[in-house]
Amino acid sequence: MKCIFHQYFWNLFINGILNSYLIPINIRVLFLNILGAKIEGSFHPKSIILSHRLKMGHHSFINRHCLIDNGKEWITIGNNVAIACNVSLLTTNHSYEDESRRGGQVIPKPVIIEDGAWIGANCIILPGTKITKGCVIAAGSVVKGETEPNSIYAGNPAKIIKKLV
Repeated sequence: MKCIFHQYFWNLFINGILNSYLIPINIRVLFLNILGAKIEGSFHPKSIILSHRLKMGHHSFINRHCLIDNGKEWITIGNNVAIACNVSLLTTNHSYEDESRRGGQVIPKPVIIEDGAWIGANCIILPGTKITKGCVIAAGSVVKGETEPNSIYAGNPAKIIKKLV
């Protein structure tokens, strides 16, 4: 029962009231930090954040309508990271070993986005992914695993298309 109440409170207060256009960004960040997040950047209203397990560095920004699925594991975002609209940062997957229930036990893995990265609109960042320093992820890409620093990735699955200086 406690878990259901906590989830209800979180969704009502954080994703409903606090994440509305009526609440200034600095107030939103202050409340999330009080609840356990470590946010030094900012994010636009109307994104869904599933728990306090979010670390965000200086001058980083999450745009509107993003899904921050950090219920069981941390999402760590470095400094000067730009995340466009409709990006999904996912930390949970399910075991599919049991043939009677392929969406079985939850398997949490962190997501790490290092300094200076830019993630384009409508990207999906899967559990266990590490986007390294200075990477650009093209709009609509699906990223799994670890990227090479200072590179552009695109596609589903995302593949390196260019090395940057």
